Amino acid sequence: VCRFFQSPGGCFRGAACRYSHASSRHFLLCSAKKGYCAFGVRCLFSHQLGHTPVAAEEPTELVCGICFDPPPNFGLLIGCDHVFCLTCVRSWRDKQSKTEALRSSNVIKECPVCRAPSPYVVPASVWPHSAAQKSEIVRSYKETVAKIPCKYFIESDPADRTCPFGNDCLYMHDNGDGTRAECRKPVRKNRRGGSRRMYP
Repeated sequence: VCRFFQSPGGCFRGAACRYSHASSRHFLLCSAKKGYCAFGVRCLFSHQLGHTPVAAEEPTELVCGICFDPPPNFGLLIGCDHVFCLTCVRSWRDKQSKTEALRSSNVIKECPVCRAPSPYVVPASVWPHSAAQKSEIVRSYKETVAKIPCKYFIESDPADRTCPFGNDCLYMHDNGDGTRAECRKPVRKNRRGGSRRMYP
């Protein structure tokens, strides 16, 4: 789909453009078909999947457990099936805005409603209506991020690679030959001169 066709100025190439000038409503990003789109609400493609089992029409009672509004994008938790906006649940888990007591208690890694532990949040364009659909969305997401190099791993010492998430990190820890590198969690010195592991 031509990204300029529906812009106010239109596409200057006109009929010579090699991209389609059909309405973007008729196109669907392949990753959205699996329930996950990396671009979310910024995506230029339509996420209306029609009456399919994965994206059946969302019931009106689907509201975020934090802001109580219908989520524009969902943040799926691994440990439970409570509904949250992606931005709301990411804000809940954001360490920067929390006190030291909250950060060390690990409560921000739990569901705000039921306190079920969830190691990570999965962005989703649609709400899964079954465990099988949720598993497929999670699998697709993990498959996608596994191809993205981990910034912590890359920035660490090449002779001693570290990542706050260690070997549990979903992102790519590459040895350089296509195999996954073993990676430890970094150790931070405390005020008394001792050391302790840094946990995410």
